[in-house]
Amino acid sequence: MSGVTHLPPLRHDLKLLDEQADEYGDRRWLIFDPTQNRYFSIGRRALELLRHWREGAESGEFLQGLEEHGIAIEAQDLDELVVFLARNDLIRSRDTAGAERLVKRAQAGKRSTEATLLHNYLFVRIPLLRPDRFLGRTLPAVAWLYQRWVVMTVIALGGVGVFLVSRQLDAFIAFFRESLSAGGLIFYGISFVVIKILHEFAHGYAAKRLGCRVASMGLALIVLFPILYTDTTDTWRVRDRARRMGVVLAGLKLEIYIACLATFAWAILPDGQWRAAAFYLATTGWLTSALVNLSPLLRFDGYYFFSDWIGVENLQHRGFALGRWQLRRVLFGIDDPCPEHWDAHKRRTVLIYAYATWVYRFFLFLGIALLVYHLAFKVLGIFLFVVEIYWFIARPVIREMGVWWKRRGEMRFSPVRALVAVGIVGVLVWLAVPLPRQLSVPAVLEAERQAIYAPEPARVKGVAVAPGDSVVAGDVLLELASPALMAEQARLSVRRRAAEQALTAGEVSRGALPLLRDRLQDIVEREDAVNARLAALTLTAPMAGRIEGDRLPRVGEWVGADARLAEVVHPERLRIRALLRPEQLEQLDTTADARFHAAWPRRQDFAVTPDLRTVVPVERLPYPEMARGAGGPIAVAAAAGASGPAGGGAGNGAATTAGNGKPPLDGAHYLVAFTRASPASVPAATRQLGEVVMRSQPRSRLADGLRRVYAVLLRELQF
Repeated sequence: MSGVTHLPPLRHDLKLLDEQADEYGDRRWLIFDPTQNRYFSIGRRALELLRHWREGAESGEFLQGLEEHGIAIEAQDLDELVVFLARNDLIRSRDTAGAERLVKRAQAGKRSTEATLLHNYLFVRIPLLRPDRFLGRTLPAVAWLYQRWVVMTVIALGGVGVFLVSRQLDAFIAFFRESLSAGGLIFYGISFVVIKILHEFAHGYAAKRLGCRVASMGLALIVLFPILYTDTTDTWRVRDRARRMGVVLAGLKLEIYIACLATFAWAILPDGQWRAAAFYLATTGWLTSALVNLSPLLRFDGYYFFSDWIGVENLQHRGFALGRWQLRRVLFGIDDPCPEHWDAHKRRTVLIYAYATWVYRFFLFLGIALLVYHLAFKVLGIFLFVVEIYWFIARPVIREMGVWWKRRGEMRFSPVRALVAVGIVGVLVWLAVPLPRQLSVPAVLEAERQAIYAPEPARVKGVAVAPGDSVVAGDVLLELASPALMAEQARLSVRRRAAEQALTAGEVSRGALPLLRDRLQDIVEREDAVNARLAALTLTAPMAGRIEGDRLPRVGEWVGADARLAEVVHPERLRIRALLRPEQLEQLDTTADARFHAAWPRRQDFAVTPDLRTVVPVERLPYPEMARGAGGPIAVAAAAGASGPAGGGAGNGAATTAGNGKPPLDGAHYLVAFTRASPASVPAATRQLGEVVMRSQPRSRLADGLRRVYAVLLRELQF
C-alpha cells in the first residue's frame, strides 16, 4: 500500500536531460534544477513515473493506470520518488498543508547550531562573479590556445627548460634556498594567487567550449584559508565522460603549461627581476600541481578526475560505505549484502582509496585542529581544538564502534578473524605491558680537552709554548699583562702605605682609630683581590697533554675577556658525551651494558658506562656538527630574527646566536658523560659522531604516550 495518497505538483522549470549509461551499464537521465543549479540522476523506473505523471491523481489509480499500459511499478518505488522530489525541493506547494510540509522538512534538514558553527568556520563559500557572459564573449580571443600546435610547443619548451635546468641544478637549488625568506614568501604568495586565478578561468573556458553555463566563481574559506573555486556543475549535461574529464583537468593542465614556460624562461634569462619572477611561477606551478591538484584524496581536480576515470560517481561517500562493510565483514563476520555490485578489481580499487582517504583525513583533521588552535586565542583555540578532534576524528570512530556493539549478536568468528583479534590483543599488550627497549642516543667521541680562556681584557706579555708542544699540569703557557690592573695595584699600594704610616705615627685622634683601621682593612682586601687577578693572568696547563690550535696569540696582542687562547688535549683519554631528552634520561638503566658506535670509522666500538654525576642541562647544542642541518640527528630552534638564507640562515643547523656560536636546542636536553675502563687513543684534532646504544628500564609505551599528552596539556593550559 502506498504511503502517498495523491501525486504532488512538479515544478514547471525543471528540465529532463538524457545521459549515457552508468557504471553498471544502465541508462540514466538527469533532472536539471535551474534555481539551485543542481543535477539529479534518475533511472528507468523514475523516468516512467515522471513521463506519465498526473498532478493530484490518487496514487493507487495512477499505478493501476500504468499497469494497464504494461508498466509495472511498485508502490514503494512511487513512495521513494516522491520523498526524493520533496527532499530536493522539486515539487510545488500551493496549499497550506503543502507549505507546512515544506517547512517541517526544511526544519528537519537544518543543522543544529553547533553543527552549523562547525561547518561555517571549517568551510565558507562566497560567490564573487557571474562570469558566464564574460567567458562567452572572450572565448574566441583565447580559442587559439587550445590548438594542438600551441600545446605541443609549450610542452617542448618545458622539456628543453627541464633539460637546461638539470645542467645548472646547483644554481637552481641555490636560487630556491635564497627564496625562502620573508620577501620570497611574499612573491610565492603573489605567484600562487596569479596561477590560481588563471587555473579557475581555465575551468570556465573549458566548460564554455562544451556549451555549458558557468554559474559562478568565488572564494571558499577552508579553515580561514582562501581557495578559489569555479562552479561547473552544468558539465553534468555532457554525455561524453572524456570531455567532462577535460574540464576537470583544464586548470591542472594550465598550471603545468605555465610551469613549463616559466622553467624555460628561467633557464635562458639573465639574472634579474624577470628571471626571479619566472622562478617563482615555475616552482609554484610544479608544486601546486603535484601536491594539491593531482591528489585524489583531496576533493580538488584530482578527486573528480579519479572518480570519472574509474567510473564511480560520488566516489568518497560510496567508498566509505564499502570500506565499513568490508571492515565489519573481515573483523566480525557480519554478513551484510555488499552495498555495490562491482567486479573484484573495481571493488579492490575503491577499498584501497577509502582506507587511504581515512588515514589521510585523520592526519588532515589533526593538522586542521592544530592550525585552528594556533590561529585563535588561547581559550577559543583549546575549545575549537577539542571540538575538532571529537567531531571529525573521534565521533565517526565512536559511531562505528556503537554499530559494532549493537550488532554484537551477529558476529561470527573464524580462524582468520581469531588471528586478527589475537593481533589486536597483541598490539594492546605490547603497548600496555612494561617491556625493556633499546635506547639509542646521539653522542660524540673526542679526546679529553680543556680550553684556555683569557680571564679579562689584557695584553699578551709572553708565550711559552707553540702548537704541538707537549706539556704537563702546571706548565706556564702564556703570560698576560693588564695595565689597568697594574695601575690599580700601584694606587692601592700607595693608599695602604699612607694608612699604615698614619696609624704608626699616631697622627689621628683616638676616636678616629677604628675608622682608619676599617679603611686599611678594606684597602688590603682590595689589594689582595687585584693581586689574585694579576696572578691569574699567568695561564698554566690544567692537565698533561698537547697544545692544539691553528695559532697562538702573539706577544703584544690585545685579547678580550673569555677569548679562547689555546687548548690542551690529552689523546690518551677518551671522553664520550651524549645528548638525552628528559624522557630518555628517565629511562636510562645504569646497570645495563651500553656501547658506543662511531658513525665513522666503524672500528670505534666499545663498552661504556654512564656517569650520572655529570648530568648537565643544556640549552644550546655544544657540538654544532650534531645539528640536523649539518647532517646530524639533533633538531635546533631557529635563531630569533633570522629570515632565511638572505638574512643569515634559519632552521635546523643554521640558527646561531649568542653563546659562542652554539645553536639553541629545540626542547630540553641533558648532557651525560660516559666512560670506559680501558684506555684508547683517538685523533685529537677531530671529533667522531656516533651513538650510545643501551637497554632502557622496562616502560609501558602506553603510559609514556599518556604522560607526554599530559605534559603537553599541562603546558598548553598555562595562561
